Formats: sequence, structure tokens, C-alpha cells
Amino acid sequence: MEIVKMFKKPTSKLIIFKLTLSDDCSIVKASLEGDFFAYRPELVDESIDSLKGLKPDALLAEELHKKLMRSFIIGVEELDLLAFLKEVFEESREKCAKSLK
Repeated sequence: MEIVKMFKKPTSKLIIFKLTLSDDCSIVKASLEGDFFAYRPELVDESIDSLKGLKPDALLAEELHKKLMRSFIIGVEELDLLAFLKEVFEESREKCAKSLK
């Protein structure tokens, strides 16, 4: 299953988050794209890669947010990014729960 969500406010840059989930709802692949700027992009890649094998939930969204903030993301408010990640992971969890029934 693939989940693709976009976030854009008039005052922020575009963020596109993609998740590919396995049959047991664990993350197989993830990507974070957009027109934002990351001062240390290698930390973004490492943070996204660390999701593989985990199941999406609100706590994982918070952990990912903390890791991403270490890379100094510019163009998106910190709280907006956290809310967006929680929304993506919650939607992923709900879709997985429905598909497992």
C-alpha cells in the first residue's frame, strides 16, 4: 500500500511525504520531498531511512520530527511539520487497519 500526502501553506514550502507499507503495515519505503531547504540533507536521508521496518504511529512521527529538526529544515514551520507527520502516520495506520480486516 502506498500513501502520498502533500502539505503546503501560503507561508511555507511544499512537502511531499510518501510511504510504502507491507502487508503487515510496516514501512518498506519512505521519502520526503519538496521545495524546502535542509541545511544538512544527509540527516534527512538518514532519518527517513531509519523508518524501514517500523509501523507508523504518532510516537514514530514525533521521533522522526526530532531527527528532521537536527537537519535545520528551512521553509516550513516546526509545528506545521510535526502536525503534518502525525497526520500522515495516523492516516497510514488507519488505512492499514482497514486493509487487515
